[in-house]
Amino acid sequence: MQRIRIGTGFHLSLVVGGILVAAAIASIAFGQWQISESISRNRTLDNVVTEGLQLVQLTNEVLLYSEDRAVRQWRGQRDQVEELIRRANGLGENGAAHLRKVAINLADMQPLFDRLVTPENRMMETTSPGDVAGILSSQLFRKAILLQTSLRGLKEYSEEELKDAYAAGKTRTFLTFVLFAGAMALFGVVVSLLFRSAVLRPLQNLEQAIRRVNAGDEQQRAKINGDDEIGVVCQAFNGLLDQQEEHRRQLQYLAYHDVLTGLPNQLLVKDRLVQAAAYADRSGGRVALLFLDLDNFKTINDTLGHPIGDALLKAVSERLIGTIRDTDTLSRQGGDEFLIVLSDVKTSDDIASLADKVLERVAVPFHIEGHELSTSASIGIAIHPDDSRDFDALLKKADTALYEAKEAGRNTYRFFTERMNAEASEYLYVRAGLRRAVEQHEFLLHYQPQIDLTSGAVVGAEALIRWNHPEHGWILPSRFVPVAEDSGLIVPIGEWVLHEACRQLAAWRATGMQDLTVAVNLSGVQFKRGNVERTVTAALDASGLPPRLLELELTESILIRDTESVLATVHQLKEIGVRLSIDDFGTGYSSLSYLKRFNVDKLKIDQSFVRDFSSDPDDAAIVRAIIQMAGSLNLRTIAEGVETSDVRDQLSACGCDEAQGYHFARPLPPVEFERFVKANQAGRGRRGPAAA
Repeated sequence: MQRIRIGTGFHLSLVVGGILVAAAIASIAFGQWQISESISRNRTLDNVVTEGLQLVQLTNEVLLYSEDRAVRQWRGQRDQVEELIRRANGLGENGAAHLRKVAINLADMQPLFDRLVTPENRMMETTSPGDVAGILSSQLFRKAILLQTSLRGLKEYSEEELKDAYAAGKTRTFLTFVLFAGAMALFGVVVSLLFRSAVLRPLQNLEQAIRRVNAGDEQQRAKINGDDEIGVVCQAFNGLLDQQEEHRRQLQYLAYHDVLTGLPNQLLVKDRLVQAAAYADRSGGRVALLFLDLDNFKTINDTLGHPIGDALLKAVSERLIGTIRDTDTLSRQGGDEFLIVLSDVKTSDDIASLADKVLERVAVPFHIEGHELSTSASIGIAIHPDDSRDFDALLKKADTALYEAKEAGRNTYRFFTERMNAEASEYLYVRAGLRRAVEQHEFLLHYQPQIDLTSGAVVGAEALIRWNHPEHGWILPSRFVPVAEDSGLIVPIGEWVLHEACRQLAAWRATGMQDLTVAVNLSGVQFKRGNVERTVTAALDASGLPPRLLELELTESILIRDTESVLATVHQLKEIGVRLSIDDFGTGYSSLSYLKRFNVDKLKIDQSFVRDFSSDPDDAAIVRAIIQMAGSLNLRTIAEGVETSDVRDQLSACGCDEAQGYHFARPLPPVEFERFVKANQAGRGRRGPAAA
């Protein structure tokens, strides 16, 4: 319905109200003007009456005394009365009649007065009392009486007219007030009704709509009665509600779907799995949860950029949707991870068949923006109810199986087993314990003697970390060091090892154990996350140990990754004055170019070659080749894992410089190591180098 806009209605009401007020004021003003006119006419008539009566008095004086002064005054008074009569206008019919009588009487008096005051008549008056002068005086006197009577009539009329004018003014004012009050009352009623219809009711409807929306009625909308201002407000309010509803739908969609691919997210896939599990429990079937991770996706993302990576994720999701059944659910976990819920599966072979199909489809190259991209996937599988009935537990076990698939070389799948669960629990237990061990100082170092094969003297020690768990006792490094490296805790642990090894060797030197070196293993994680140069410098400064007595053992895996960065760090360490050795040499990517570039001091032959040195010709050949190569490069060699005197002798014969192993001593606590060194020195002093 079309309505007058409220602003227009407001202004129109002001105009109508103004017109009514103006009309009332005009009516009252008109009445006052009429009263004023009546007063003015009354004043004029009063002047006529007053002046006329004076003329009558002058007439009497003329008739009695006949003085020239009186004659002149009469003439002047007559002229003044005539002038006042001419000026009197706007009289009613009665007033005009009274005024005409005065004018007629006045006109009749004029010739009589003129004849009476002429000299001839005066002469006749003196000679004969009953002459014409007497007649004229008598007639003039009678006319004066008539004039006086007409003036009194005029006076009465004037007073009556003024009284009537006042009465009419009062009546008009009263009627004006009544009409004005009635008009204003009617105007107020009309405006009130219009205000109620145009303003109050729409506002009440809007208020009710707001209350219902606040009460939770999301479908409530304000009623729109027109296109006036309130209608515009209601339209805007409804628009905001519609926009809010749209945002709510979008948020609800985003809460259960992935933004990039539009696939269900973890919240929605959890709900789908619960529903599928409930159906499987009734039908006796099973539900499989597949945790899929793209192999080497990070390389593609970092090399070609995130837009290409996002496009690849979309393409992968489309392929996966085409691989699974309509009753199954595909979800994106985040990053390059996907979840697949296979509902109502009977056997593990069915699950394996679909997993093979998924791997096959993902392995087909993708063509994205001119790039041919090849990738693969690793899949971990957990089954309801075999592995668990809880979604979070199934997800955790599928993740564990995914880790096993990656460890198995990627591009494959693994079903969850209890062995995986035990290993995962062990990993988490060790990781949590490592954090406490760092804080509670549960680590200590054992030292394995390093023997010079020519003299038999102890020339150094390898610092080996041990963990004395408060509940489980000694925990082997092979059990906790990989966890420490994976978690990054190897960095603070490695710093402690460096400081403690330098401190201990400095303490031994203070007791007379001179010229011993201490070898400390460095992890590749320390090169990536820690400032190795600063840590080594701080350890040397804190202990006062000469840098030449500290030997840092590096694995070949450290040297071949991020070569330039590692090379710069190695050069800085060499400038400090520490010695460098390559640990487990021969098991990695051995290369003469690495040995030249990194300027190492010693090669440590891995125990896998040394252990069977005397019985395996191939191992013996490898050991001899390493020793000869080191000699040609002026590098010292040390063999680890020496367990028999026969191996010791053969290594010495081949030119190996140093050795360590159980044949000489196990890793020893500091006190026992000190006894071992002193016993070695004493024994060599009594028996000589050959006997030692």
